[in-house]
Amino acid sequence: MGSDVIAMADRRLNSWKEIGTFFGRDERTVKRWEATRGLPVRRIPGPGGTKVFGYVGELTEWLNSGGKPRPASGTVLAAVDAPRRRRRATRGSRSQARELVLAGMYYSNLLTPDATSRALRYFTEALVVDPDDAAAHVGLGSCYTQLRRFGLMPDADAYARAKTAAERAIALEPLLPEAHSLLGVALFYGSWQVADALAAFERALAADPQSWQTHHRYAMALLHMGRFASSLNAIDVAQAINPVYRPVLADKGRILFHAGRQADSVALLTELAAVAPEFMSVHAYLAIVHLAQGDHARYLAAAARAELLRGESRRRAVFDAGRQGLARDGVAGMARAMLAQQQQLYARGVATAFDLAEMHAIAGDTTVALDLLRLSVQRHESAALNLVIDPAFAALRAEAAFRDLVDSLGFELAQP
Repeated sequence: MGSDVIAMADRRLNSWKEIGTFFGRDERTVKRWEATRGLPVRRIPGPGGTKVFGYVGELTEWLNSGGKPRPASGTVLAAVDAPRRRRRATRGSRSQARELVLAGMYYSNLLTPDATSRALRYFTEALVVDPDDAAAHVGLGSCYTQLRRFGLMPDADAYARAKTAAERAIALEPLLPEAHSLLGVALFYGSWQVADALAAFERALAADPQSWQTHHRYAMALLHMGRFASSLNAIDVAQAINPVYRPVLADKGRILFHAGRQADSVALLTELAAVAPEFMSVHAYLAIVHLAQGDHARYLAAAARAELLRGESRRRAVFDAGRQGLARDGVAGMARAMLAQQQQLYARGVATAFDLAEMHAIAGDTTVALDLLRLSVQRHESAALNLVIDPAFAALRAEAAFRDLVDSLGFELAQP
């Protein structure tokens, strides 16, 4: 799970030979890369000669960016090396990279922490074989965005890496729609460049109007912006093109709810939870629906189940406390218990301002909730992009301060 990814990134290669083996190259080649293209190799000075070492995570990042050439006075080594590198991608290596990419895509689509970690390894191996495989860069970037959902990578780091991977893929294949839609995801959720993100989605659709993945990603961005009708249209297209992909169905269930079709939403999400009980997103979405409907027992059960599947014990403790409070003192007791637990997590620095704002809003502390939401936006917490669609803040939508926050994100607030 997360420890596997971290261990792989922190793994140390302790000689030129090990570094060369990692890339599938000889020592002479990686030494040249270090001299002319900025290969991130570290040195240990001391008696007996200088020893070198490198970290797998840093070497992989360098590889994903295509390498960073160092300025060389009066030499064209870096320029000469690029076509040589491209020529090394023989038909056999491209075929091998393709097999690795296909394996990565399979595991990536399983949408579990373990499977995503395995997919990350396959895409990385594909880039070792062929650094110019655009699909491998896209797959790697998509893995980063998934890892953050499971709490295995910080949001800012994940989206920055996804943006780098998307831009590298576009440099290699300018018309690759998946690369442009991945860039849209990174721009929208990572840097909050809403207009640029929408333009990236439009470029992806222009390159391939039948890309279900682009329609899917576009639909979710529109959902967060409060454009529920347009979001539903986009997710319908994604489902028509790829009717068997579970995340499309789950996200459609969420969009249906916000588009005013609550019965259809509950029916779809409930059925999906029955046939795919291990699918985290459907339980998280059911929690949203149940909270909005005032069904607090089901809200707590679904939310706790989602956190269990995410592998997050700290947030699960919040909902466990809420269940005890609900049984003891009703909805008010639930709100107090959850707020107390969330405040402890926030004080320890393991919960966001948005998380705490949500609990204050459920407890009816709207003034404190608004203050925390302002702080969340100032801190650029990615969860702040849920302002429009989080039912906990439904009572705040008439507040001018709340609407100002939504405007600051470049979104549109749907009328209650």
